Amino acid sequence: MTRYSKALSALIDQALLSATVFATGFLLARSTEPQEFGTYVLVFQTLLFSGGFQSALVSQPMVVLGQRSDTEFRSYASSLASASVVASTGMAAVIFASSRWAPAHFAASLHVLAISIIFVQGQEFCRQVLFAQRLPAHVLANDLVCCAARMAALAWMWRTSTLSAPMVLLAIGASSGLGLAIGLIQIRRWVRPVSPRACHLLENWQFGRWVLGTYLAGSLLLFGNTAVVAAMAGAAAAGTLEAHRLILAPIQVLATGAVSVLAPELARVYSQAGREALVRMVRLISGPLALAFISYATAVGVAPNLWLSVLYPGKYAGTATVLVLSTLAYAVAGLRVLPWAALSAQRRPDLGMWAGLVAGVLSLFLTGLLTHTSGLAGAASARLIGEIILFGSGIELTRRLMRPTRIEGGCNEQMPHVRVL
Repeated sequence: MTRYSKALSALIDQALLSATVFATGFLLARSTEPQEFGTYVLVFQTLLFSGGFQSALVSQPMVVLGQRSDTEFRSYASSLASASVVASTGMAAVIFASSRWAPAHFAASLHVLAISIIFVQGQEFCRQVLFAQRLPAHVLANDLVCCAARMAALAWMWRTSTLSAPMVLLAIGASSGLGLAIGLIQIRRWVRPVSPRACHLLENWQFGRWVLGTYLAGSLLLFGNTAVVAAMAGAAAAGTLEAHRLILAPIQVLATGAVSVLAPELARVYSQAGREALVRMVRLISGPLALAFISYATAVGVAPNLWLSVLYPGKYAGTATVLVLSTLAYAVAGLRVLPWAALSAQRRPDLGMWAGLVAGVLSLFLTGLLTHTSGLAGAASARLIGEIILFGSGIELTRRLMRPTRIEGGCNEQMPHVRVL
């Protein structure tokens, strides 16, 4: 399978996943009141936030550090499988326990989420093993089955008027369970039920702790923004922001798909050929990637009322300015994918963590301040400011990072020293 066909498979896969998420949110946004939709948004973001821990400590380091021989990768991936099970089980326990203090309309959804998250994170681990082995077509086959099952369940709920946050989360968990069963068959070549090796876990922790820090910093920007809006303006306001995000789904499709393709490919190029080859590859793809993000953002930004009236007739009227600000924020978020992927490929997530933490804290503060003074438009402005800071810092850190030697992954090596000019 050629490099371009692999990239195409990854992009199709991400488009499929995003289309499924879009269809789910779109059906709920059109079929339920903003309060009910806002409840789903907050619980679903809890699912994403919890999954981010497992991704930061297990999946993302595996994509970068997994560029090694088949024999070494089997031992490495098998060790991480144990860590993934522990992480997902722990998250499920925390979510279930927290439901005791949640409002009644959240508690039922949290109970379903506590079960579903185990299957969601298990399937995601299988997907990342396949991505680390550069097998996006296998991931696409898995997700085709999973998404088809989920959409069939959603169609039944819609026809029977049983569409609600708990029912949707149940469908997500059941379809992910099917994807997990298929994924375990797909990765049986690399993952075996063996005792984890401490050196692999330590290696992942040395890299993953910085990814986790970066993720938590970014969560202040993403999930923190929504949480503050919900706390200050109610779940319906959070539902409005999510309805806008669904319009901008193609930007997220391209951004997430680009990460899936670029992260292992840039890591491979840097590991095998060094920094100059990495720079050439980044320059080659930066133009087309930027053009795609800017084109769609322009299409939404010039006619926000048209998009809102067509997709949500009779709802979310008077929020065109908020949509324009959100469009700018997501466009900048897409543009920052490439410099941050290049930074990760050079195995220096610690540098990005501090920049992300500053942007996240500032954005969270501005969200509270501007939401109080300007409502949803203020919240969207705060998100835009945070994304601009992250984009600029990603470019500057990647430009200044010097990496004179190659890196070979393994149990006996530590995180390399990198000189920052």
